[in-house]
Amino acid sequence: MAGKKELEELIPFLTLNERIDVLSVALHHIVGLTGTVDGILLMASDKRYIEALFPLTRHPQDAIATDSYLTLVNLSSNKTVASSIVADYDIVPHFLEYVTKSDSLHADYVCMILSNLSRNNECCVKVTQYLQKIDGGFNQIVEAFCKEKFNPKNNLHYLGPFLSNLTQLHEGRKAVLDKDRCIIQRLIPFTQYEASDIRRGGIVATLKNACFESDYHSWLLSDSVDILPRLLLPLAGPEELTEDEMDGMPFDLQYLEEDKKREPDPDIRQMLIEAVFQLCTTKEGRDIVKAKKTYIILRELDRWEKDPKVKSTCQKLISLLIGDDPPDDLSDLKKVKIPEDVQKQLDEADKQEEEEFANAEI
Repeated sequence: MAGKKELEELIPFLTLNERIDVLSVALHHIVGLTGTVDGILLMASDKRYIEALFPLTRHPQDAIATDSYLTLVNLSSNKTVASSIVADYDIVPHFLEYVTKSDSLHADYVCMILSNLSRNNECCVKVTQYLQKIDGGFNQIVEAFCKEKFNPKNNLHYLGPFLSNLTQLHEGRKAVLDKDRCIIQRLIPFTQYEASDIRRGGIVATLKNACFESDYHSWLLSDSVDILPRLLLPLAGPEELTEDEMDGMPFDLQYLEEDKKREPDPDIRQMLIEAVFQLCTTKEGRDIVKAKKTYIILRELDRWEKDPKVKSTCQKLISLLIGDDPPDDLSDLKKVKIPEDVQKQLDEADKQEEEEFANAEI
């Protein structure tokens, strides 16, 4: 790997006026360098490298622009570099506008960069502030994401994780849950998007984050949104259910095909269960979730599930659904403060349960 001295020698060649062949060789070297943690840290030690890359993303030669964006994707995966890009340079507004233009050639790389830049909470706050300054900025992001073939040369899958990052914040969740914008209704169908785990997982995470806003639970569970079947359908399998079991269950969950497959990614299954869990933190939400025969879907999932973490979460939700409801003064579970010593015991029990499950599988 190149040392600091060798890297220093590349700086003069990273300009728009440099010969294409020389610039191409220098960039190719740097792209490879940012494929390693040590290389990223080395480049992060001097802001001149980052500053040189921004103009090169606009190079008329596609290969040069591509390598420049790819280098920024790799660099922005580092928290320190991401913080510097967001705080020290006026580049984020350009990135936000770039991905909402249907003719942007390198939009997929910029989506990855935005996803990286918004990953940690501090950076996410600043990215959100930039987005709020753009007229209809949030709507434009959703429009680009939801409209099929919005950008014919880019798939924009990484706008899914970007949206999930934005909804880490209360402001992002409120934007998604704006009843006048019909945003969440447009995102919900992507829980079944088979062409990309990135897009599907990003939206499931977005929905899970939205479910933390308990004031919206009744609306989310109403016919206006009807989020519950969309969360449960990926968790449902081909098991044949009786008429009594299906009575009261959402129509979309009844009479499923014999070849119905569950969500294959355990992390996404975990987020789907956690989203339903959030809907159960209020009494009204629990009553609706119970009435929709959610327990039946979770019971079959528990019998099928092999991942210890997902299985444990599933069983906790089942226990909540079939157990006695707490007293009225504890009906909002988010307001129940668990003593520190009890929480520690619960965490230790979870860990032991996972270890026992893993040993049993062996």
